[in-house]
Amino acid sequence: MIIFPHIPKTGGTTLLNHFQTYKGADNVLSLGPNSRVHRFFTSQPQLEEADTRALANAFCIQGHGVDETTTLYANPDTIRLMVVLRSPDGHTRSRFNHRRSAMHKKTGRILTTDLFMARFYTPDFQCSYLVKKFPSFVDDPSADLLEQARSVLRKFNYVLATDCLDDQFARIAPTLGLPPHLTRKRSVENKAPLDISSADILASQTRDTAIVNQIAAHAGADASDHFNPFGFDAEGQKRALTHLKARQDDGIFTAAYDQLASCLCASSKAESALFLLRKRPDAVAVKSPSLLYDTIERRWARTAATASEVQLAKSKRHKRRVRNTLRLAAAAQFDTENIRSRTDPTM
Repeated sequence: MIIFPHIPKTGGTTLLNHFQTYKGADNVLSLGPNSRVHRFFTSQPQLEEADTRALANAFCIQGHGVDETTTLYANPDTIRLMVVLRSPDGHTRSRFNHRRSAMHKKTGRILTTDLFMARFYTPDFQCSYLVKKFPSFVDDPSADLLEQARSVLRKFNYVLATDCLDDQFARIAPTLGLPPHLTRKRSVENKAPLDISSADILASQTRDTAIVNQIAAHAGADASDHFNPFGFDAEGQKRALTHLKARQDDGIFTAAYDQLASCLCASSKAESALFLLRKRPDAVAVKSPSLLYDTIERRWARTAATASEVQLAKSKRHKRRVRNTLRLAAAAQFDTENIRSRTDPTM
C-alpha cells in the first residue's frame, strides 16, 4: 500500500486521478477535509473506524489528512511512502490563488496579498509540513528544520518534485504497475497576481528551495526499488513504523472525531451534522454518535461566534437540505409500508 501525504498545491491531484483511473476509485482512499465530510454524510465510517479488511486491498491512502498515524493501516512489509514537493515560488503563488478562491466562496471577501502574507504565509512551508505530520520520522528534533525534513524524507520510498513530475513518475511507474504518462485535469482560472517578488519569497524559503533543488537534480538511478535523492533509509523507516505501532492507542479515534468536527465547521456543515445525529444517529457510521455530537457542538459554538453572515447563512441552507432529505425519506418509507399493509394479508 502507498501512503501519500498530499502537501497542498504540489500536484497531488494529478497522481490521485492517475491512481483512480488505473487502480480503481474503490482502491484509492482519500483522507482529508472533503473526504471526511463526504464519508459522514454518505454513511461511511471514518478511515480510523473502517473495517481493516476493507483497507487490506487498498492501493493507496492519500490526502491532506495523511500523517504518520496513517501508516498504521498498512502492512509494514509492503508499505511504500510517497510525497511530492514543489518549487517555493510557484508553490506560494498557487497557495495564494487557492486561498483567494476559497475565501471568496466562503465569505464573499477578496484575499489581498497583505492579508495572505499576514495570515497564511509560512516560511519553509513544506519542510514544516513534513516535520509536523511525521514527527516520529525525525532523527534529531534539536537539529535545524532542513535536517529534520531531510531525515523525514529519507524514510520515504518515493520523493518527487512537481516541476519534474512527468519524468520522475515515468521512472517509478513500472514498479507501481501503472502507465507512465500523467494527465493533468485541474487548473485555476483567472489567476490573481501575488504582489511580492520571487526574490522576496525565496529569501524566506531557503530550506524548501534546498530540498526541491536536490530532488530536481536526482538522476534516479535507484528507481527500480525507490526514488529518493536523500538516500532511502529502509531501516530508519522500519524503526519509525515499529515505534508508532508500539504506542498506538484509542486516542487516534478521538483525534479523528476532532478532525471531522473541524472539517464540518470549516465547510459550514456542522449544524446539519448535529441535526442528523439528533434525528437519525442510526444513519451515521460512527462508533460513538454521542461523543461525536459533543465534539461537533463544542467546536461549532466557537466557530459560530466569529463566523460571517455568509457562513451562517450557508450553514442554515445545509441544515434545511438535510432536514428535507430526512422528511422525504420518511415519507417514502411510510408510503412503502402503507402499500405493503394493504397488499399483504399477513400484516
